[in-house]
Amino acid sequence: MKRPAAIPFERSRSAAAPAVAAQPTPVPLRDFRLLDVWRAQIVADRDLTGTALRVAIRISHAVNRERGYAFPGHQALAEGLCSRATLQRALRQLEARGHLIIVPGRGRGNANRYFVRVRREAPE
Repeated sequence: MKRPAAIPFERSRSAAAPAVAAQPTPVPLRDFRLLDVWRAQIVADRDLTGTALRVAIRISHAVNRERGYAFPGHQALAEGLCSRATLQRALRQLEARGHLIIVPGRGRGNANRYFVRVRREAPE
């Protein structure tokens, strides 16, 4: 029995690929005096929740001096502070407000990397 001829797949040229917002490139922190500037930037942001502020402070204390970024696990960040769901909301808020760049870990047991992002201009 003969197979029917395959219908060639035609890619529509009219459908454009959706625009993806450019993610800022994470840069390790080399001048640790900027951590104090970053903490002041966090405190000055009136739109942050109290939990997001506390999570940011915990991240700032976890920044590794050799690597220039923090990599605590969710359990360590949330311990005694909030639930994991609240922690994830706080992290999303810090990233959306431009205070953090989060690079996801690769699989279970590999923590995310958190790069602090010091603004050069005045906050909005």
